[in-house]
Amino acid sequence: MKGSTCRTSLLKDETGTERLRAYYRRYARMANQFGLGLVLESPTWRASRAWGAKLGYDQARLAAANRKGIALMLEIRAGFETQHSKMVVSGNIGPPVMVIDRRA
Repeated sequence: MKGSTCRTSLLKDETGTERLRAYYRRYARMANQFGLGLVLESPTWRASRAWGAKLGYDQARLAAANRKGIALMLEIRAGFETQHSKMVVSGNIGPPVMVIDRRA
């Protein structure tokens, strides 16, 4: 999938993981600042078997990426959640194929 980017791919190395960490920290800080809750959606939308294969992941690497994505969300929650700013971790795995509604 040349030219395709997804957050799951950023988990492949520490540079990408740090980019994700900074991204999520920014939103966690805002939630804290305003006393709001936050859903920490893991970077696993394209971590299904079908998409994983297109991204060059075998089953073991795909499972590791899913675990790493959730671990990152748990790390962010542990560092930022307060009594007034609750955070929920969500780990969606996207559909096997992307459906585009061309009626819009």
